[in-house]
Amino acid sequence: MTSTAPQKSFLNSLFPPSRRIVTPEDWMMRMLLGLGTVFLLVGVVLPLIPMVMRSFYDTKGEWIGLSNYVRYLTTPALARSFFNSLWVRSPLR
Repeated sequence: MTSTAPQKSFLNSLFPPSRRIVTPEDWMMRMLLGLGTVFLLVGVVLPLIPMVMRSFYDTKGEWIGLSNYVRYLTTPALARSFFNSLWVRSPLR
């Protein structure tokens, strides 16, 4: 009579079943990452929403849609400043 050892599956060999002990340092790291995420959300993303919404209105509060963006992107000075930025950044200077 021969006994056979239990077969390990392929996934169990790649990812052995184990429980990780969560230390107080792990909880502190998670808390600080969560606070940083909340800070970025409140300080950057939430103020951005009304600014983008306001960009679709003129100074009188009337809806003008994308015309502000069209006017900005068709300004000749924008193309000059873009190519100037490329030139300043260029290693060929």
